[in-house]
Amino acid sequence: MSTSLYTASIRRDTIRTFFEASPTVRLLRSDNAPWIIEFLKLVFNDGDSISVGHSDLRARLRLYHVEIHEFEPSLLTGPTDRYLMQWVDAGWLVRFLESTPTEPQFQLTRFSEEAIQFADTAIARGKNMVGTESRLRLVMEPLEDIVRGASADPDKR
Repeated sequence: MSTSLYTASIRRDTIRTFFEASPTVRLLRSDNAPWIIEFLKLVFNDGDSISVGHSDLRARLRLYHVEIHEFEPSLLTGPTDRYLMQWVDAGWLVRFLESTPTEPQFQLTRFSEEAIQFADTAIARGKNMVGTESRLRLVMEPLEDIVRGASADPDKR
C-alpha cells in the first residue's frame, strides 16, 4: 500500500467518523432539520440574549408549533419539553442552572451554531450563484450579438 493510499484511507475513516459522531451533522441530517434550525436561529441568533429560560423557551416552541402546524400539521407533534430534552441529549442545546437558580437556562452549543452557520452560508451561496449566472448571461448575450453582427456572412447574422 502506497503512502498516498494509506493517507487517503485515514482521511476517509476520519470523515466517516465525523459523519457518524458529529452533533452538527446529526442536526443537518435530521428529518426535522429545517424547522429545528429555523427555531434555534429565531430564538438564539436573532434574539437579544445568548441564554433563554426554560419557561420562555417552552412558550416560544409552543408558538412555533402552532405556526408550523398551520401548514405542516404532522411536524413536531410531541410535547415541547420532550423536544427540548432531545435537543439537549443530541448536543444541540445545553441546559444549566445559573448561580441564582430561578429556572434552568438553555444555550446553543457550538454544534447547533455550526449547523445554523452552514445552512445560512449554503443558502447565501445558492442565491449568489443564481445572481452570478444571470449576470454572466447579461454579458454573454450581447457578446454573442456582437459576434453575429460583426460577421460579413448574412446567414451567420
